[in-house]
Amino acid sequence: ELGIDAERSLSDDLQGKAILLYSRLGRDPSGSQIDLDADGDQVRAQLEEENTIQKELISRIELAWSRWDNHSIQFDIERADNILDNSLVFTDDIGAGPIVIDVPGGNTKVDEARWNFLFRDTWNMGKFNLEYGINYELSTISQSGDADQKRSFNYFKPRVVLPYSPKQGSQTRFRFEKEVSQLDFRDFVSATIF
Repeated sequence: ELGIDAERSLSDDLQGKAILLYSRLGRDPSGSQIDLDADGDQVRAQLEEENTIQKELISRIELAWSRWDNHSIQFDIERADNILDNSLVFTDDIGAGPIVIDVPGGNTKVDEARWNFLFRDTWNMGKFNLEYGINYELSTISQSGDADQKRSFNYFKPRVVLPYSPKQGSQTRFRFEKEVSQLDFRDFVSATIF
């Protein structure tokens, strides 16, 4: 994983920040099973060899504007590219030599291009703070290899948080927020279970 960020003042009232994050994870899991008869002789051998590479590149620009008294306005734009590339070889040997068995969905590549836009205002009112805003996410996921599919998703994610702090160390908070979880790309890939 490698990340870098830079922050600077763009004017008296405007702060800017740029973030870049890249991660890569490679895995080569394998599994096997040998079946024996009652005499202890091998009657079957199965072997699974898998190669998985996951990559993610995130770039984000954050702008914070503080011109109005008691307000902090934030705008973010983010682009994320996610890739999962999986290959699977499964062999089955019942005595005549190993035979490669096709596992549908085991050899596939999943690509996601996701945009996220955020607008938020935090309004300080003494013992109350009001944080409100909206997030918009637009995502296109495509799959190639054993299965060719493409789908697009878009979500509005509103958020309102109202904390009340009557004294030091005491806070009551009301929150209304729509959350959308990210997909686990491993759910797009078939696996074998012995």
